[in-house]
Amino acid sequence: MALVVLENKGEGNVRFSADFRRLLFVQVLGPLTVEVRSGGELILQEAYSPDADKCVEVRDMRRVVDDAFVFPNIGVDECVTLKPLELSYMCYDSEGPDPEWSEKAYYSRSRMNVTPDLCRVWLSWYTDAVTRPGRLEYAAFLKHAGTLVRVGVAYTEDGRDRWKVVDWEFTADDGDVVALSVGVDAVAEKCGVAVESIVFYKLLLVNGDDEDVITVNVARSAVRNETLLYFLNSWGMPECFACEGLTDEAPELEGDVLEAVDHRTRSDSWAEEVNTVSTGWMGDAKRLSLKSLLSSPMVWLRRDDGSFVEIVVTDAELERTVPSNEVAGAKVTYKLAERRVSVFDRMPEGGDEGIFDKTFDYTFD
Repeated sequence: MALVVLENKGEGNVRFSADFRRLLFVQVLGPLTVEVRSGGELILQEAYSPDADKCVEVRDMRRVVDDAFVFPNIGVDECVTLKPLELSYMCYDSEGPDPEWSEKAYYSRSRMNVTPDLCRVWLSWYTDAVTRPGRLEYAAFLKHAGTLVRVGVAYTEDGRDRWKVVDWEFTADDGDVVALSVGVDAVAEKCGVAVESIVFYKLLLVNGDDEDVITVNVARSAVRNETLLYFLNSWGMPECFACEGLTDEAPELEGDVLEAVDHRTRSDSWAEEVNTVSTGWMGDAKRLSLKSLLSSPMVWLRRDDGSFVEIVVTDAELERTVPSNEVAGAKVTYKLAERRVSVFDRMPEGGDEGIFDKTFDYTFD
């Protein structure tokens, strides 16, 4: 009968997927079949032969586990949740099957210093952040029994500085990873204050005696260009990455050139949209957030009308010199995930509106 050795085993058989490294079986007699299921669905079934030490090593378990997660769709939901996977393991060799064992796995692309039951902080790189009105922002955490979220908002009213604290109500099960929509507009609605009056606000995560805070400052200065990218952060939750630098548009011409004796023609032509956005100045936390974006399985661009379109990041320039007095920024190049798609934006919204449709907004701008 084979014996399994679980590395980085979490307390109570619960751990983050980034801590999955390998499955090691010892005392294996003959060929070994390993089966891993998630919620009853088979995600791995492989046959192995033991080495000279009667051991079998199953590598890259992290990738197997991560591929089994089903992530929430990006949108404007006030509360987004992601449940851990319920994993079960079964193996059998020439002596028959071993007893089945199970564990829970939380999604993570970053190694954690604690097990999930001790993770009582915001799942974010930021302790201080900057946002703008109209921007959709999220803050993620792992919900435990008794977890509370409070928001304290500093605002002005009748020429005086005010401070208000409210409890943020949300619906989620204990053990869920939760992301709350915490942009300026959402905070103003929760606290009953005007958006234009908010100076900054604090997001407080309370788990008994443990507290963690993110301070969010509201920028009011004008910005020439803003590109909003959304991605699944290191814990599978939606997160916003705002680029406030310029955008370089450089379409790439695709297609084949066919040549005959005295004639040349182009076949299957298409101009692929390729955009490069500059992030503007970045602090260390935002730089870590960008690295998380680059490893995200899905990235979206938020258009001016509030809709989301999936994109694929094809290149990034993150070079910098440390220490340096120069402004630290980066560039991200992306393409639309769906190829050969363009939008004809002349059609009126909501059906036939006569000649006075939105095309006149462009004509007489």
